[in-house]
Amino acid sequence: MTPPATSQILCHLLKGVSYGPSSYGAANALGHTSQVPARTVIAVSGRPPRDLDSVAVHFAEHGGRRGLNRQPLNGTEIAVLEVLESWEDLVEIGEDSAWRRLRSMIDAASVRADALASVARTEPKVVRTGLELLGVMGTFRQNTVTTAP
Repeated sequence: MTPPATSQILCHLLKGVSYGPSSYGAANALGHTSQVPARTVIAVSGRPPRDLDSVAVHFAEHGGRRGLNRQPLNGTEIAVLEVLESWEDLVEIGEDSAWRRLRSMIDAASVRADALASVARTEPKVVRTGLELLGVMGTFRQNTVTTAP
């Protein structure tokens, strides 16, 4: 019998939880590096399950920062936040190219600017700064202002 694919295991373990790649897996998914990690690292929107030795997956540790509000995000959006947090370590392509790639994902709507902006306040300062550089923070403020009474 063939063991289930990692993606099937993640779907089972993380029902109802938003998750996406972390570390080099996130950078690779966004086209910012050619590095492919030996073990998949996953960032989750809530408390991660315990790592299972039989599964080639590790859940990202964010220390005491479990107040992150990533539930409304898709996997690509979580990858963007993960890369922004560790930009210096993960991005191997030119900085201008990397920023253009992220911006083009937002322009193509594969990454939702309003979703990123809605979770920004729970993210570390370095991530919020990256979102500001992408022009995402203005999106949230704009939406907030237009919907206010």
